[in-house]
Amino acid sequence: MSSRWSRRIVAVFVGAVMLAMIPGLSFGVTTRVKAKDNNTWGPAHKFIGRGDTVKWTNPSPRRHNIRSMNTATDWSFFKKLPRNQSRSKRFTRRGAYYYRCKLHSTVNNGDCDGMCGIIHVN
Repeated sequence: MSSRWSRRIVAVFVGAVMLAMIPGLSFGVTTRVKAKDNNTWGPAHKFIGRGDTVKWTNPSPRRHNIRSMNTATDWSFFKKLPRNQSRSKRFTRRGAYYYRCKLHSTVNNGDCDGMCGIIHVN
């Protein structure tokens, strides 16, 4: 191998290492949340990094939906989530993102009961 190619390989490797060391840089991991038969999300709390994607799936026989409880940043999916279907959302900003299935939860004084969850983005 020529020294020219060796230098290029080293430069690419060093560049990749430097990118990996940048704080807050995410390479877009996909994490899953499932609708459970008892009308809950599993898991109800999920911790992810900025740039990661959450994929909600519905293996249960019931229809569900995914509604944002954040009024300032409404990212709801307005289509129903039928059996064996999924919806995905990429989160790029830090914060706590509260969501629920409007069909199988209730909200009283801001507290959600039933099919509710939180995505924590670091």
